[in-house]
Amino acid sequence: MPWAVVLRMIARLAAVLFTWRLVTARRGAAAGGARRPIDRAKPPLGLHPRGGMASVREGASLVWRATAMVALVAVAALVITGGVTTVVLGPRWLGGALLGLALLVLAAAVAEGVALVRILTVRRKRRHDNQLRREV
Repeated sequence: MPWAVVLRMIARLAAVLFTWRLVTARRGAAAGGARRPIDRAKPPLGLHPRGGMASVREGASLVWRATAMVALVAVAALVITGGVTTVVLGPRWLGGALLGLALLVLAAAVAEGVALVRILTVRRKRRHDNQLRREV
């Protein structure tokens, strides 16, 4: 397979992942988000519409982060394989460039993994807080 085709496929995959990330990102939102003050006067009954939408949004964010991380690890594996093969059999500069690209992709995968862990930690803490409030 010609190298131009392989590099074009990798570039297209990276462009699609980057575009999807930009489109689905919420503006001004952090991993934990700002919490509203607790209203102690009356406990909420049932599921609040904003809370329901927040849980749907949070679930979508979790799925996106996990999918992006898996895709980035898969791309990194492919680029590492191509880089090592090229270093051994072909021009070493191209193999080095591919291995450098693999390091960048792995760094992006680690960043997605860290964000995923943060979201899961905030979610677990919030659910624990809500459980404690219900017990009181």
